[in-house]
Amino acid sequence: MSAVPLICLLFLQFPDTFLGEVSVGNGPVDVCVSPGGERAYVAVSWGYATAVDVNGYQDYSLAGLVSIDGEPSSVACDGTGGTLYVADGENSTIHVIDTGSLTETGTIQVEPQPVDMVFAQEYSRLFVSHSGGMVTVIDSETGTVDDVFWAGNSLHSLCLSHDGNTIYAPDAGSPMESMISVQTGSVSRFTSGMDTRASAEAAGNNRLFLSCTPWNVLAVVDTQDMSVETTIDCPDGAPEELCVLPDMPYLYGTNSDSGALDVWGTDDLQYKGAVSVTGGPVNLAV
Repeated sequence: MSAVPLICLLFLQFPDTFLGEVSVGNGPVDVCVSPGGERAYVAVSWGYATAVDVNGYQDYSLAGLVSIDGEPSSVACDGTGGTLYVADGENSTIHVIDTGSLTETGTIQVEPQPVDMVFAQEYSRLFVSHSGGMVTVIDSETGTVDDVFWAGNSLHSLCLSHDGNTIYAPDAGSPMESMISVQTGSVSRFTSGMDTRASAEAAGNNRLFLSCTPWNVLAVVDTQDMSVETTIDCPDGAPEELCVLPDMPYLYGTNSDSGALDVWGTDDLQYKGAVSVTGGPVNLAV
């Protein structure tokens, strides 16, 4: 069976520039970028994680593979870039990988069905979402589970706020969404009125974008009072995953059916167009 490529894009301005692609294996499901931006890591559901050297965005090369005895569902780097975490949905395990040698150094047992992770550098904590609605908090310094709590009915993607203090957890099984305090682990809820899957924050505009795939809309939330400012229709389908460029006014969303990244302005909320990529994009990272 042929490999599915990881698409590496550099967004300078819209329209964007497609720079290249690297074959990472069959069934990529998640991607993360090291803190310095020099390497990308891809979770491949067939049982491994792939490392790709970015090489200053001049070219891209396969740095190596890490075999995972299970079914990877998500990847996340720690704040130094020295440790990679790979969530294993089959065995309810987080695999700990040394990025220098690309070898496994340990495992951490967690709740069933881990689906996404974010690393909060200031507090040395890894937050893991589970499809059943639980969140596991791992202390990266000790490699142990620090807390487990309920944060929704059906969780998928997690989004760390730009200030590093809040994690947004869209709830696909409720008209309410969760916000998690990174410092205390406390959960507060706000009403979106829809079942959402993914989120991305545009800090400069005080906006949180939520994707509702059943209704084919994006919800725009004012982060000052967590009220829904407006909604954006997505005729070709709402994106499965979202991200916002830190220093540019663009929201990107994966559209696996059309094989493209859809782009909206975070300031004027206008649809800007689509960036065609090879295959059906499943996730994205900056």
